[in-house]
Amino acid sequence: MFTSDMSTETRHKLVEELIAQCESILAEQPGNRCCIYAKDYVLSDEFKALSNDECITFYNCIKTGIDNHDSGLGCYAMTPDDYSKFGGFFDKVIRDYHGDKTGEKKTRDRL
Repeated sequence: MFTSDMSTETRHKLVEELIAQCESILAEQPGNRCCIYAKDYVLSDEFKALSNDECITFYNCIKTGIDNHDSGLGCYAMTPDDYSKFGGFFDKVIRDYHGDKTGEKKTRDRL
């Protein structure tokens, strides 16, 4: 889908296609968290600031949810850095999965 040498115009077109694909999936599977949050994330300033290579990595993170419509989660970080690089996406998915609507950072001391 995304390529490292894509033009800005091509990238915008692919984003529109991804949003349409997610909306189609959500019509059948409204619990697909990957699509719920990906369609908003690709319009965010965080996503717009990504390089083409980072867009490819992001797409690889969400590909399972796109390919498997009935997936409840459907997204997986490829590396630990992806959680911070795509934080605007993964933070929402993780909080939703764990039922945390507060948005507050939580830490626990382990003894």
